[in-house]
Amino acid sequence: MPYSIVVILMLFLGMQPAEAMDCPGNVAAISDAELNAAVIPKTQAIYQHLGCELKLVKLPGRRGILAFNSGRVDGELFRVTIIEKLYQTAFVRSQYPLLQTQQGVWVAPTHFLENGDLIGYVIGRRWQEEFAERHKGQYRFVEYSGASDMRHDYNAGHLDGFLGASLTIDELMKSEKLSERPELALKISLVKVYHYLDKRYAKFMSEFDRLLQSCSEECQYSQVCQHDVCNYN
Repeated sequence: MPYSIVVILMLFLGMQPAEAMDCPGNVAAISDAELNAAVIPKTQAIYQHLGCELKLVKLPGRRGILAFNSGRVDGELFRVTIIEKLYQTAFVRSQYPLLQTQQGVWVAPTHFLENGDLIGYVIGRRWQEEFAERHKGQYRFVEYSGASDMRHDYNAGHLDGFLGASLTIDELMKSEKLSERPELALKISLVKVYHYLDKRYAKFMSEFDRLLQSCSEECQYSQVCQHDVCNYN
């Protein structure tokens, strides 16, 4: 084969486009999670930068887990790591958290948390269910199938407090869904939430992590972002 043809062939092969990213299909998001407002824009920006569309299917908390285990969705938008014991399918977790937030019991500014208080929580949110189970002898817990009903009862004065996270409170205040900002009466834990995907999307998750780390270093917790892919607010 003539030398010139060999060179042209080598150049052609070297200029082949990179292998297309294998994008996840549908991803479950907890239907009434206030944190969606903070997590969705960030995750959408990273997916778009990777040439993929974030296809969300909003489901109640427990149904999201069941859908992931059965293969009806390819992952979950965000979860805390305690949920991993409920997964029955091979998965990959983002190496870096999407957000971190303080979980605890929130009460009205004029109220002091006392034994026997009525505390609301949402079923399907594992950390809330576990806290209620551990402290059922100390407080009276009221379970709700959705956060909006719990919030309505709290605003109406039917609850002494509720289980929630600091970033959730921020989002509720921005959207004026709380009449006044509650106070953190009892700290439970400072947690980080992670993105989960089926194991077959390990390559995608690796690239997702690379961009998430870049955002983390400049704006993950302060949310002051300069890089285009991180400027999701």
